[in-house]
This record gives sequence, structure tokens and C-alpha cells, in this order.
Amino acid sequence: MISSLKNPKDDEKRIVDVDWGSSNTPLVLTADGCLRLFDLSLKTCTSPFESLESQEPFFCPYLLSPKTALAMKHTLQHQPWNEKYELQIGTDFECLKEDQVEKVNQQLSLIPKRIRNYIPSCPYGTAQRCLMTGRLFGDEAETDFWTVALHYLKLERMRKISTTEEKDNEDWESEQRERFLTQEGSLDKCFDILVDSSYYKKYQLDRLNFHDSKRGSYEQTISCAEHFVLLGQNERAVQLFLETESDNDNYHLDLLRACLVTTVQDTSASQSTIKLVATSLIANGKLTEGVQLLSLINKGLDACRYLQTYSKWYEAAWLAKVRSVISLHQQQRLMTSPDSC
Repeated sequence: MISSLKNPKDDEKRIVDVDWGSSNTPLVLTADGCLRLFDLSLKTCTSPFESLESQEPFFCPYLLSPKTALAMKHTLQHQPWNEKYELQIGTDFECLKEDQVEKVNQQLSLIPKRIRNYIPSCPYGTAQRCLMTGRLFGDEAETDFWTVALHYLKLERMRKISTTEEKDNEDWESEQRERFLTQEGSLDKCFDILVDSSYYKKYQLDRLNFHDSKRGSYEQTISCAEHFVLLGQNERAVQLFLETESDNDNYHLDLLRACLVTTVQDTSASQSTIKLVATSLIANGKLTEGVQLLSLINKGLDACRYLQTYSKWYEAAWLAKVRSVISLHQQQRLMTSPDSC
């Protein structure tokens, strides 16, 4: 016998039946209606939640019913019915019963004091309250949404408080944006294309340089070269195109691509020719090659529009982020797909 368990004298915890849940998990049914899972030594087991109820109340909105928790969340986020923001609700809250109102107020009173003092007067209003509420509720999706929204609302506020003359100065606006990002910090990399352009481009360059250092095949080399073209790193792209072996079927093509990247000029005639060729390539199913040519002559916005035409929404947003010729407002338009409208 490995272990044994004595039947308690307490009628409520008297053992009614025993069975195996798995090869090492005994199941014990007791008279109080609970099914307890024991370990093999029969020394520890699961317990009903009621027996673990804390003597002291603690903040946990998920102990409330869904309807009550939603009312609490709404109260924390926005109170258009109140002239002054308050962390409590009255019995006139039509959708709740008196006992539910009491539970909501109890949970509101258990919010940490530092947050209770800050949330009524937070400087960024409803958006910041929504973010704090998402964190209090442990709602990951809501927290992510309001983190991004609040970041760009702060950035927009910074832009609007500038004078009219300064607004028209793109260099000044860019400088102010960099100063803001230095003070407030950029969004985390996990937000991908929603991160500010300068940080996103730096991250993509670091990532591409890492792939470049680890490449081990022709396909990986060409992929790196093409992405260097899109990122405006033409010198490195040429070096990679020239690495193609002479016995490779694409040897001649890659040498021509290297020559094109090296000799591309900013003259209107040259750009018109390259744009015409790019348009022809795209029309004949060579979307990637056409986009690369447009990027080569700093026609990133046109390239993004072609990508959108072919439902390449992520690629369009990616290119909009890494090409500095596209403004912040144009990037926002490019990142809005029909499904999100």
C-alpha cells in the first residue's frame, strides 16, 4: 500500500466514493458534494472556493457578475452623467439592483489609494482612464488599444499646441516629435507597424542586418538585398547582388540589378523611365519588382498604393513606415484598410 486516507468523522466531509482520475490522481467524492483531486500520497488536494474565501475583502472585479463588472468598468472609464468624476455609483443606476450597486462601490473602494487619487484628475482624460481601467481589469486587448491610442493622442496634442508658423515647418515638427519620443518613450516593438516611424525603421534595419549576418543561401541573400533596396540601403544591396555566383541562373540578372541600383539618377527623365518600367512590371504580375523600382526612385507612396491595389495591406503599411518620404498623415491613411473602416 502506497498511502492511506482516514475517513473523517465530520459528516459534511465524509467520503462517499473514490475513483481514479488518472494513473496518479485519485478522485474523492465527499458528502458536501465536492469532488476533490488528491496527489498520489493523499496529503494534498483541491478545495472548494468557498472554503478559501478571504476574511478581508480584496480588489478583483472578476468576482462580480458580468453585468456588474461592466457597469463598474463603464463608471471608471467615463461619467458623462456627472459634473464631477466620482469613484462610486448611486442606487439610481437603473441597470443594477441595490446589492449589485453595493458590490460595485465596495470594489471601487478597494482600488489602490494611489490610483484612486490619480484617476479623477488624470491629465489625458477619458483615454488615460480607459487605459488604467484596462490594466485594473487585466484586459490585454483593451490595454493594448488604449496604449497605442493614448500615445498618438499625446503626440497630436503636442503638435496642436505649437504655433501656426511652426506647424508648417516639417523639420520643426519632426524635431518636436523626436523630443516627445525621448521624453515619453516610443511604443514597444510588439506593436509592430503602429510604432513611430523612426524607431520602426531602426528596428527593421537592425533586424535585416541580423538576417544578413546569418544568411546561408542564395535565396536568403537576394531577400536581404531586396529589403535593403526598400529600406534605402542601396550600397549594401549592390554588394549582395554582386555576390551571385557565375553558375547561377540569375547571375546576369543580378548584375544588371546591381548596375541599376548604382547608376540610378534623380533626373526627371531617368525617374520617368524607371516609373514607366515599374508600372509595366506591376501590370504584368511583377508586383515585387515594380515596388522595388519605385522605392529606388523615392516613389514610396506610389509603391504603397500599388500594394494596396493588390490587397497587400501589411506590406503597404510596412513600406510606409520605413520610407521617410511618406508623412505621418499619409502613413495613417495607408494603415487603414477597408475592413477597418
